[in-house]
Amino acid sequence: KGDIDDVAIWSRALSSNEVAIIYNAGTPVSHIPPYGFNDWASANGLDGSAGRESGMSDNPDGDGLDNLAEFALAGHPLDPNDGAKFFVLSNPNGGEPATEKICFTIAVLAGAPIFSGSPSLSSSTNGFTYTSEGSLDLIDFTAPIVAVDPVSNDLAPLPANYEYRSFSMDDTGGSPDRGFLRVKVTQDTP
Repeated sequence: KGDIDDVAIWSRALSSNEVAIIYNAGTPVSHIPPYGFNDWASANGLDGSAGRESGMSDNPDGDGLDNLAEFALAGHPLDPNDGAKFFVLSNPNGGEPATEKICFTIAVLAGAPIFSGSPSLSSSTNGFTYTSEGSLDLIDFTAPIVAVDPVSNDLAPLPANYEYRSFSMDDTGGSPDRGFLRVKVTQDTP
């Protein structure tokens, strides 16, 4: 008969990434990296003082991304050279130029549900919503996009509580000769 140690009850299902963190760390489950904005802000040195402002709309490193975007997209709020993780990659599958696609890869909180919707794709987790949008002209962001298998070749590893997700323009009606992709992060209203 075996013994059970380090028992914990969670209010949600753990992602495979979270289970791997616990398993590989060999530490109690209470040591899993924080997922809440306030825990993230504190862990990254944001204490509300000058140059370490901790509000979601603050931008203490002056990189043009507020703390909400830095948190949601795996950036560091005090290092302008370690900003939110979003990448535009072309020809991600090594295809011929005639079949080349633009792929947009972002970091999201681990365990975020599958992105869904049309024409934009959204996913909500831990009180925040990610919305990926496409445009053919940078004016109207209503061009359909699709989620694709994460494209993360040659990208830096993410912190343990994040994972990559990728998107592409929907070419079911014929491949557009140009397109634009963006992500918006918003705090859900209670």
